[in-house]
Amino acid sequence: MVHKKLTRHFTKKHQSLQNKQIDYFRRLLDSKKLQSKQFVRSVKISDKAQEASFRIAQLIAQKKKKSHLIAESLIMPPCRIMVKTMLRVEAEKEIIKIPLSDSTISRRIINISEDIEEQVIEVIKSGELFALQDNESTDISGKAQLMAFIRFIYPMNFGVQN
Repeated sequence: MVHKKLTRHFTKKHQSLQNKQIDYFRRLLDSKKLQSKQFVRSVKISDKAQEASFRIAQLIAQKKKKSHLIAESLIMPPCRIMVKTMLRVEAEKEIIKIPLSDSTISRRIINISEDIEEQVIEVIKSGELFALQDNESTDISGKAQLMAFIRFIYPMNFGVQN
């Protein structure tokens, strides 16, 4: 902004701050910077909690017949006890931040399956050759069932992956 416009804006909109010393504004700026650092720190904790939530959702998805409520009712209580006993109470407070509700786990499982589907489609598109086989049948209730098999060449790296 032009100096005159900036001065006019300051005098009209921020009259209460006109008589403040320059140190006041420096402290205000420093507090804003500190505030943003604390926000970044809490986001990092949230990222860890989100990753843990995805890993638990993956485990629940692998056990097909289990309810999604198993995370809150069966996994979390013993986990809290173990962490509180082995580590400390502060660590237990961090464990509580992991989102494990029924709807969250359902959403995570859907996100994981969509991601796997996207990865498979990308591999098929990038591959040179693939074969598509489909099988259509009708079940007892008269509804059509379609099953598709896709075979493709995928170069695998047989090294150890984490």
